[in-house]
Amino acid sequence: GASAILMYAGNNEVTAVVGGVSPFSTSKYDDHATYGIRVGVGIKNILIDQLEAGYDYSRNAKYERKDPSKKDESSIQRLYFNAIKEFDISESIKSPRPTNLYALLGIGYQRFSKELPTEESRAFGQYGFGLKYYFTNSVALRAEVRNSIRFDTPHKANLFYSLGLAYVFGEKTQEATPVPQTIAEELPKNEPTPVINEEPKDEPATAINDEEPKEAVVKAIFFDSNSAEISDGADSIIQGIADDFRAEYDINIKVLIKGHTDSTGSDSYNLQLSQKRVESVKTRLTEKGVLEDAITTKSYGKTEPLEPNTTREGRAKNRRVEILFAQ
Repeated sequence: GASAILMYAGNNEVTAVVGGVSPFSTSKYDDHATYGIRVGVGIKNILIDQLEAGYDYSRNAKYERKDPSKKDESSIQRLYFNAIKEFDISESIKSPRPTNLYALLGIGYQRFSKELPTEESRAFGQYGFGLKYYFTNSVALRAEVRNSIRFDTPHKANLFYSLGLAYVFGEKTQEATPVPQTIAEELPKNEPTPVINEEPKDEPATAINDEEPKEAVVKAIFFDSNSAEISDGADSIIQGIADDFRAEYDINIKVLIKGHTDSTGSDSYNLQLSQKRVESVKTRLTEKGVLEDAITTKSYGKTEPLEPNTTREGRAKNRRVEILFAQ
């Protein structure tokens, strides 16, 4: 139904592109240049990440007449709409900055300023692939190859190749409030777990899930990109938390689990991924003896980064689950 597709404010883009077109099969047009603009709107949907409208213009594309020594010319306008799905490949290719591979599928219409034999204005379908490399959270280089096929004459197709500069807007960049001892690896394993209420009493307690815990203990475990799998090192941290819970059991003590991701990918996908991460941690805690009724979970997706997402190190620190005790 209509409720399955919801627009949201993140991952909106405006892209200026330049490129070329190589007609093939029975087309009489020569290779020609093209330039244009595209506007993409982020979509909160598991199947696609973006809907895009594009406009390309080719000026004076040369057309071969019956006499090969003679050429005719026509300008060409193309309007099209694409559905886009993105895949984060930053970690797999060891990219220092966010890098996304994407696939597109769409429809369009091309109009010739001069109608020539066999090249009338017609609708077409298209598919293609591209790569986005983010220089910053707001600027990305975009390379793309796509193939368009006329509906009425499938053997008439065009191969498009383009390079563009995208401006990304509407992205949430909220900075998280620092919490003490967030990085679990920095906590000495054999020392007592620190508590927030040892800080000056005039500082307000950190609100978690709209609760005001009197004391809280923070530890964090980290995940690989696009993964909710708990590592052996993280399992030992969870074991220690479970041991502490059983040793200090009090009916008023709650375990709060907060899931986070880095910024690569859509808002909807990252929210789902952070939920998978907290569920993995919750399952492991209950397996180790923590009462399920004592556990509360919250997923934040990519809205609360600890570090800038413009570096591999920053993204690695943002792919985390924080575990707190609260009373």
